[in-house]
Amino acid sequence: MPMDRSRRKCFEKFAFLLNGIIFIFGGLVLFNDRKFVTGIIQLATGFSNLVMLRLHTERTRRYVNRIILILNIVVAIGVSADYFIAGKKYIQYAWIAVAAVSVVNLIIDFRKRKPEEVVKLAKVTGGTDEN
Repeated sequence: MPMDRSRRKCFEKFAFLLNGIIFIFGGLVLFNDRKFVTGIIQLATGFSNLVMLRLHTERTRRYVNRIILILNIVVAIGVSADYFIAGKKYIQYAWIAVAAVSVVNLIIDFRKRKPEEVVKLAKVTGGTDEN
């Protein structure tokens, strides 16, 4: 059952808000642990998620959305692996959940692309829509 446009937008906003908050808090914890480089990476990722809530033009959102979602997945898996190596009991599963939400959001973003956009892209690049 496909998601309607308003539910999809609501899910996207929820995902970016949740990821932004989690990455920012995670970055602050890393500063406390004196892991400054990874803390800065997480803070930058968190703030970039929150910026996505304010972007209004569809074209800008589409490209920035995908970049941020891929960044979320990579950073969340890295943080989860760090917690597994450190022997933590449960926090790494929250980071796995963040990565999973980002993967779902990325899949939704790719699936919502309309067939007309694919045809336009093929015409612009000189390709055809036939295989």
